[in-house]
Amino acid sequence: MANAKTNQTSRQILFVDDEPDFLQLVKETFGTLSGGSWSIHCANSTQLALELFKQQHVDLAVVDMNMPLLDGIQFLNLLGKRYPNLKKVTLTAFATEEKRSQCLANGAELVIEKPRTPDGFKSVFAMLDDLVSWTPQQGFQGMLRRVGLQDVIQMECLGRNSSVLEVRYEQVHGRFSLRTAASFTRMATGSRANRRCNGCWPCPAARSNSCRLRRRRSGASRASGNRC
Repeated sequence: MANAKTNQTSRQILFVDDEPDFLQLVKETFGTLSGGSWSIHCANSTQLALELFKQQHVDLAVVDMNMPLLDGIQFLNLLGKRYPNLKKVTLTAFATEEKRSQCLANGAELVIEKPRTPDGFKSVFAMLDDLVSWTPQQGFQGMLRRVGLQDVIQMECLGRNSSVLEVRYEQVHGRFSLRTAASFTRMATGSRANRRCNGCWPCPAARSNSCRLRRRRSGASRASGNRC
C-alpha cells in the first residue's frame, strides 16, 4: 500500500542520452538520492523518448545536447511545440556560450554540465529536484524581453489591474504602483491632495473622458486661460 502511494506521488523524470552507461549510472544514482520520490525513465534516442511521451506523463525531461540525427537543441524545440507545459533541462559534457544561448532560447530552463564525481551528481540532483518541485505562482514575476515599460503599463491598465511594478537597471532601483479606475475613485474621495487627475493616457477613465476629476480640472484650466 505504501509503495502504491509513493508511485502515485512520485515525479516522472525522463533522461534522454545516447550513452547507455551514463543512463544506467543516472538511474541508479538519482534513484538513490531521490529516496523513491522520482520515477526515472531513460531513452537512448529521441525516437524512443517520443514513444514514451505517448504512454507516460512526464514532469521533467533532461536532454543530452549532442545526439545523432536529432540533436538536443532541435529536440527541445520539438518538445516545446508538442508539450508547452513540460519542464526541460539540457545536460551536456561540452557547452559553449553559443550552445547555452540556443538551448535557453529553445525552452530549456537550465543548461548543466554532466557530473563526473559523486558531489557533482548530488549538485545536479539538487538543481533538478528544485526545478521539478517548483510550481508557478499566481501573477507574473520574471523578465519581459522586447517589451517596453509603456507596454506593461498599458496592458495592466487595459486589464484593470492594480499592480506594483519594480524596476531595476544597474544600480538604479525604483518601484511604483498602478491602480484601477475604481481604486483611484476611492482614493480621490479621501484627502484633498489626492483629488488631482493628470489625465494620464493609459488611464481608461481619462482616455474615455469619463473621469470627473479630469473634467473639473480641465474646466478650471480653461476658465483661467491655462492649459491642463
